Amino acid sequence: MEFKAIIDAKAHNDAGCAVVGVYEDGDLGGAAARIDKQLGGLIGKLRADGDFSGKLGDSMLLATPAGTAAARVLLIGLGTRSAFGRKQYRKALQAAVQALAKTGASDAAVYLALETVAD
Repeated sequence: MEFKAIIDAKAHNDAGCAVVGVYEDGDLGGAAARIDKQLGGLIGKLRADGDFSGKLGDSMLLATPAGTAAARVLLIGLGTRSAFGRKQYRKALQAAVQALAKTGASDAAVYLALETVAD
């Protein structure tokens, strides 16, 4: 599997899977907010309906979402924004890799590097 770490929020990538972070306190990460807009608010709706909590390390795969360049979107829980530091970043990245390994994606664009990490 090929990984791409995206550091530009304006990047448009047609990867097999786009990995975005969602905070537990209802806040969408930078890339998640952009993709949520492309999906007509689907990520926000999943949060509001309680289908995805955003707890650190949680994951949810959205297969073939209409409106995005990626074939799949993988939501990764980042915990609370105020507590998001190096340890939480590593755990979120580890959860992303484990979840990606269970998909059929041959490559992934990981947008977690867009999040501000304390420390």
